[in-house]
Amino acid sequence: ARWALAALEGRLPASRRLAWALMLSPLFTPALLPGYAWANVPVPWLQGDAGREAMYLLILAARGLPLAALALLFAPPPPVSAEGVFCDRLLRHASLLSHFGVWIRGPSRRFAVAFGLVLFFSFLELEIASLLYRRSWTVSIFDAQAGGASAGSTLGMAALPLLAQLLIAGPLAIALVRGRGRAQAGGGAAAEAAGGALGWAVLSLAAFLSTLWPLGFVCTGTMKGIDSLAVNLTFWRGILASLVFAIPAAAFAVLLAGVAAGGRRVRVALVAAPLIVPGLAGPLALSLGLLWLFQRDALRWAYDSPVPLVIALTLLVLPWALFLRLLLGRGMSEGLHASALLAAGEPARRRRARRISWEIRGRAVFWIASVAFLVAVFDLTAAAVLSPPAMTPVSVFLYNQAHFRSGPTLSAMFAAAILVPAILLAFGRMGAAMLSPGRDDA
Repeated sequence: ARWALAALEGRLPASRRLAWALMLSPLFTPALLPGYAWANVPVPWLQGDAGREAMYLLILAARGLPLAALALLFAPPPPVSAEGVFCDRLLRHASLLSHFGVWIRGPSRRFAVAFGLVLFFSFLELEIASLLYRRSWTVSIFDAQAGGASAGSTLGMAALPLLAQLLIAGPLAIALVRGRGRAQAGGGAAAEAAGGALGWAVLSLAAFLSTLWPLGFVCTGTMKGIDSLAVNLTFWRGILASLVFAIPAAAFAVLLAGVAAGGRRVRVALVAAPLIVPGLAGPLALSLGLLWLFQRDALRWAYDSPVPLVIALTLLVLPWALFLRLLLGRGMSEGLHASALLAAGEPARRRRARRISWEIRGRAVFWIASVAFLVAVFDLTAAAVLSPPAMTPVSVFLYNQAHFRSGPTLSAMFAAAILVPAILLAFGRMGAAMLSPGRDDA
């Protein structure tokens, strides 16, 4: 990620946009897509355990790149400067533990945050491991639940992994909340990165592994399978069910993230902590917990309704929404300050100020909502555990199909499942632009 940051500082705007597109593409790619594509590549070395394990690790690294890069760019500034770390090194009589405490609170903190984010989300990965037939605690518990094990027994199996998740997530959340309100300049990190060519190579490889090759794989068979896709009502009902669950979940998550991040640091800590802890437990533990909860007599009336899944998706995407809200909020302060100065002027300037404020805030909300929406649409674990019997989301349908067959029809389904949410987001972006105040004064 540190090398990739050099490519984001290109001299040409088109070069920077391409670098950002390559870097963020794994973040917007559903995990089912690379899992399905790489599991069906007719290459001999990928059919063995060693080859699949190596490919699995490469895909995880590619999908962790945007998280690491965003953390390096926007992580809270350290409480101890580089000069302070240097002075600490001169204190030869200080203990090793004391040196480590100063080091972790210095410029190395953002690298620790980046590493922790990648470790946390890689630890929770399920879809790719299952499709590539890799051993994983998430796959074992998920298969046990699908095989008929009770929610209580599977929750017991997840106790130790859940503790490990929270031990990783707790320090990360504290680091993000404590540094709120002070911007971390991205140029410093990029300036330290050596070799723009190496950065482009890293970005290209990550995008190829996670997005470009899987998309090319499904697109080659889409035209052959599009005829059968048109009459597959089960698939289209899955698309509709996913949208019905994902849209309110994303909306609730964005609203809650705005409330949690909209106050002072103490308020952020008090409001955000109870909201994000369930989501930080991971989709598997959260889904099993909600399944057990809605099997109790007091809530059994809602067991077969969309309520449990909407709650689960909201809690799952809320950490994403809050994380992006805190990161993007640090970059909005200067623009919002300029719009506030314009708002004190004549009417034409006030209209211009409203438009600037709308564009700054609206752009951030759109990207937060987009990530939350895509995560909710393509979530597999909560959908498989909590979806009502008559409303099977498309992620569950594709996951089940990918285990038993491949071919043009399934490739066309993957392509359509990705295209429909993308079209909805494009229309949403255009609608937001049309509603922008002061458009005629631009």
